[in-house]
Amino acid sequence: MHKYNLRDELIISLMNNKGIEKDPFVSATIKNRIKDIPDSKLQSFFESVAEADSFGDGLKVIMKIAEQFKPKQDENTIDLEAQRLIQLVYGMNQAIYQDHIKTGISFDVLLSGVKFPKLSSEDNSVLINVAPHYNLRDLIQHISCYANSIEQHRAFKAALMRVGESLAIENKKVSGMISKLK
Repeated sequence: MHKYNLRDELIISLMNNKGIEKDPFVSATIKNRIKDIPDSKLQSFFESVAEADSFGDGLKVIMKIAEQFKPKQDENTIDLEAQRLIQLVYGMNQAIYQDHIKTGISFDVLLSGVKFPKLSSEDNSVLINVAPHYNLRDLIQHISCYANSIEQHRAFKAALMRVGESLAIENKKVSGMISKLK
């Protein structure tokens, strides 16, 4: 029994409409590009793509139009996300510290062996971009070492912005590799 998924069907329709061969990498690229488009705007997005001239590269058209339909993150949203991530890292630090108090095992030793199974890949990709650490374990250990909370908040906001930029660059690289294979 096939479960209906609107976004999967949209990807198939977009690829058919723009004459793009079925390819898992292309499908994944499109899926990544449309993931933030609200359901209420998917029909308008499809219509815009269908109306656009592709001039032989339908994937570029899809990616370009998807950017236009993606909701813009306002400053308040980024501030709230930065604050959430700061609290998450403080929570990790405190959990390890509490284990250190209970067991007497060094904080560093506990930190080196800890796993974070509930940490989403999205959160991890931001946290490994927080300056000046660029390493999750180092960030957890030194979360309280920023000059002040304003500098700490700026570092987390910059990491959030950097991740958005690197995803766009990575998608361009993947698209370039796919076009070379054709």
